[in-house]
Amino acid sequence: MNTEATFKEFTESMAESATGFAVVIDGILDINTIGETASVAASFAMAQRGFMILSNCNDITCDCKIGVLAKLIPNAKVIPVVVMLMVVED
Repeated sequence: MNTEATFKEFTESMAESATGFAVVIDGILDINTIGETASVAASFAMAQRGFMILSNCNDITCDCKIGVLAKLIPNAKVIPVVVMLMVVED
């Protein structure tokens, strides 16, 4: 096994990917909620459902919006995701 080639393939694939968070509601991943932080994903999920959340909290590490999401949509869960670019050639 060529470790150097494997590492190169891995780094190239990671260059075409992004990590973040999304919300799963009733077991269905809502791709409209993908964001760079869990708080942003929670905000997107609430906005998608018509909830307007006004907050003065700008701390990206704060989980206050996740708590609000849990109260408004109890069957919602914020999960980490990886989005990868895949090119299929004919």
